[in-house]
Amino acid sequence: MLHVLDRLRPSPALIQSTRRRFYRVRSAVFRTIWPRDAVSEG
Repeated sequence: MLHVLDRLRPSPALIQSTRRRFYRVRSAVFRTIWPRDAVSEG
């Protein structure tokens, strides 16, 4: 089972780009729904 996870584990660059995209989308959603929270969150 572990060898399967090692083969399917994404590269650090892919993780970084995915995390960056996730945070961008999340901040956009927060800014749309809760503008004050987005401002206070930075």
